[in-house]
Amino acid sequence: MQGVVDKMNATVVAVFLFFGFVYFTIVFLVVYPWLENSVPGVLNLTLFTALTIFALKSYIACVFRPAGSVPENWEPDVENLSQNFEVKRKGGQQLRYCKKCKNNKPPRAHHCRVCNRCVLRMDHHCVWINNCVGHNNYRSFFLFLMCCRKKRSRLSSQVECQDGASAQRHT
Repeated sequence: MQGVVDKMNATVVAVFLFFGFVYFTIVFLVVYPWLENSVPGVLNLTLFTALTIFALKSYIACVFRPAGSVPENWEPDVENLSQNFEVKRKGGQQLRYCKKCKNNKPPRAHHCRVCNRCVLRMDHHCVWINNCVGHNNYRSFFLFLMCCRKKRSRLSSQVECQDGASAQRHT
């Protein structure tokens, strides 16, 4: 239970509240008036609800799934060292060492100063999920962003359709 409390900072709570606000605002102001008029209204409500649930599921996975940290006292496999460790920046096949963790680290692992640990395949530390985006949660983060993008474009087209229908009724 302590891990859940640690992840739930003000930003994460604000994102959950924003999701709820946007969902209910869109449903009651945009989709609900359309429901009584046609079957497309019901289909749009179903699609918007499904996208919201999928986006929330992906967001929850981003927040609570660890990004993937380097195990303590990690040592590379010496036999495969020449195949697996090709560090082009340094021009050699040199092991990388994190001075803060005092541990070896594999390629593409970076130390996050916010989480205070080395993260595998670290992309960035995201304040909106209060977590690093890395090896274990990158897919969820990407799906969350794509789902939000789809919801936004879907919503834009819905509002345009309703504005067009409203303009036709008033002319």
